[in-house]
Amino acid sequence: MPLLSDEGGSTTLANADEQEPITDSAYGTVAGDSERLHVLCVIVARAQNATRIQNSDSSSTLQNSESRPYENKTIGSRTFKGRDSESGSSNNGDSESLSSEDRTSGLPTAAEARFISTLPLETLVSAAGTIRDQREDPHIVTFSPKVFIPVTFLCRDSCAYCTFAKPPDQVRRAYMTEAEVLEVARAGAAVGCVEALFTLGDKPELRYEEARKELQELGFPSTLHYVAHLASRVLQCTGLLPHINAGTMGVADLVLLRHVAASQGLMLESTAESLLKPAGAHWGCPDKEPTARLATIEAAGEARVPFTSGLLVGIGETREERLKDLLILRDLHARHGHIQEVIIQPFRAKGHTRMGGWEDAAADELLWTVAMARIVFGAEMSIQSPPNLSSGDLAQRALIAAGINDWGGISPLTVDWVNPEAPWPHIQELMSVTAASGKVLVPRLPVYPQFLSLHNQDKWLDPSVVPSALRLADSSGYARCQQWAPGTMLPLPSDARGILRNEGAVGDDAGSQPISAAATAAVVAGTAAGAVAPATAAAAGAATQQAQLPASQEKRLEERGGESIAIGADGLLTGTSRYAASGDVDASPSDEARRKNDVAQSSNDVGRASDDVACILDRVLEGRTLSEAGIVRLFAARGADFHAVCNAADELRAVVSGDEVSYVVNRNINYTNVCTYGCQFCAFSKGKSADSLRGQPYLDVEACL
Repeated sequence: MPLLSDEGGSTTLANADEQEPITDSAYGTVAGDSERLHVLCVIVARAQNATRIQNSDSSSTLQNSESRPYENKTIGSRTFKGRDSESGSSNNGDSESLSSEDRTSGLPTAAEARFISTLPLETLVSAAGTIRDQREDPHIVTFSPKVFIPVTFLCRDSCAYCTFAKPPDQVRRAYMTEAEVLEVARAGAAVGCVEALFTLGDKPELRYEEARKELQELGFPSTLHYVAHLASRVLQCTGLLPHINAGTMGVADLVLLRHVAASQGLMLESTAESLLKPAGAHWGCPDKEPTARLATIEAAGEARVPFTSGLLVGIGETREERLKDLLILRDLHARHGHIQEVIIQPFRAKGHTRMGGWEDAAADELLWTVAMARIVFGAEMSIQSPPNLSSGDLAQRALIAAGINDWGGISPLTVDWVNPEAPWPHIQELMSVTAASGKVLVPRLPVYPQFLSLHNQDKWLDPSVVPSALRLADSSGYARCQQWAPGTMLPLPSDARGILRNEGAVGDDAGSQPISAAATAAVVAGTAAGAVAPATAAAAGAATQQAQLPASQEKRLEERGGESIAIGADGLLTGTSRYAASGDVDASPSDEARRKNDVAQSSNDVGRASDDVACILDRVLEGRTLSEAGIVRLFAARGADFHAVCNAADELRAVVSGDEVSYVVNRNINYTNVCTYGCQFCAFSKGKSADSLRGQPYLDVEACL
């Protein structure tokens, strides 16, 4: 059962030491930190148990010596014991009293969240980081390579902190043209971007005659209809996946955009009523009414839209109000399962705005909100904070420590039009910061892997979006960012050729090229016409040669050092140091496993593999059977883990078969190509509809002799 529950307007703590229950009518101002720390430790234990139970539900073989143990963690003055690696059970006595529902969800009640929220920041951060590391991919921090498309700067709202919205006399025209949008999208595709972020003012035609007139000239009844058209063109012509932030909407509007977008979003920002009053951040902004924004987020769930939301920290709200908003978002997600990420964005004062004289959001307020978001939402929700709004290595590493697992969208080409004073960090710099925190930086799509899985894609994505999303995704649902694929005639990436020479991942990046705009456009156009996407070397090579950066984007790219987004054979961004986190463990490896891992890694300078992979490979080389969990872990290997798998496979081949590689000269006799099945991937089978291609149904045996 929950340790805390709301009853009669008060909060009651069931003390585990069987002392008198502590009644706290003001979130725990009476109770001491020791009681709060106890509740926090149970929340962390519950999150770990939830991960264990969810894993055991999917496979009965997961709980063995390969399942991930959790390190002992000091939270406050207590040492929190992790799960025992052999039995898969928790060493925390409190977990046995939890209901099955609580163990499965692993989430704190609202009362528990309020109760622990006043603990010292370092304690909350430590707990949040521990919970984050219960994710299925705890060693990965993601970002989305994107281009920023500001369709219109006109907006009917006038937020006190905003420099994005502008009146008609400050813009060249009300809306970007289709040609301008496609120019930006093609430039992004040419350097490996996967997302086209459409951002716009909210319903400008309701306020400005200029917007209404231009929409009429363009032939569209509303801004949303024009945005839907632009997103459709970007999807068809470039293959980039649109993510649309179009303001407050109803179900019909969301469905309209769902046909052409992989995901959508709307920041809740804050439900604090004080912000709507004169001199408040949202005064005179009808679309910032909390009821309107909450209705949109609810409607997105009803429309089955993968959705992004979040909070804006430091615009006049309190910690209590932020916590309330996190719980509201969690309740909306619990009803529909549609929120894929929660953004915690710090306020940054901008000149020439009503809030230009305000202080920026304090670092401790940002970190507190990130940590509480992780604690409230648990391990599996993606928690994001933009890196360009927390500049500097230490500030960004602090965000990782507080529980984020995503940096959001980053563009090598376009500025952050919402925060133009804050440039995006270079990808190489962000890779280094992420690696210094024991994580690897991995590009993702605007739609998260869980919504793209085989069982979920039909539910969450429109059929017109699915082919482009799958084409850009790797086997884990993250971004491929590479042209080469098995079966194509393209040359093997250079870093893969290095592996063949047993040289690790050292070499140039010539073979790890981003998917070009023209190549993707040709594929998408063929798919839209019902054709099978071409995969020949000639087609891919010609398309690559056609890809040209628009002149307007070349200078921007040059200023950022010619950045492009590409993935190497080892699953990491090219140019990154091959760093692997040793804190992410699946088992306690033996000394021999560590020794073999160290020896293997010394031969190719790519860093040290994580301990869990070292242990699993040790089992392989000992001839022991792997569980499903261990096999899945090896398939997901990246960076140093990837090279350790390759080295172990090579060692196993040498032991089993020696250094001789055999082959057989054969003659392939196709007795018949008539088949009653119609597999969509097969070019061999010929049915009734292909009489002219199949010839005689059976081969003349005499002709084969």
